[in-house]
Amino acid sequence: MKKNRKIILFVSIFMLFLCASFFVYKHFAPESYSRINSNTPKWDGTLGYEFGGGNGTKENPYVITNGETFSYFIKMLNDNPS
Repeated sequence: MKKNRKIILFVSIFMLFLCASFFVYKHFAPESYSRINSNTPKWDGTLGYEFGGGNGTKENPYVITNGETFSYFIKMLNDNPS
């Protein structure tokens, strides 16, 4: 019975810590830590037709600047599986 009480106490303390951590992060973390930044433009589904720069070599890699250029990169991978 004492073992069950210890487990319940541990889980309760852990859940309290988890809730407190979320509260602190949500209310005191800088905006830049947020995974979703409202200033970042959202990809509208438009497919790209070129990269933002680069030629794909080790010295000058492709530049993927947004969702459109990333979609172009994925299309290139799917069209050339080798």
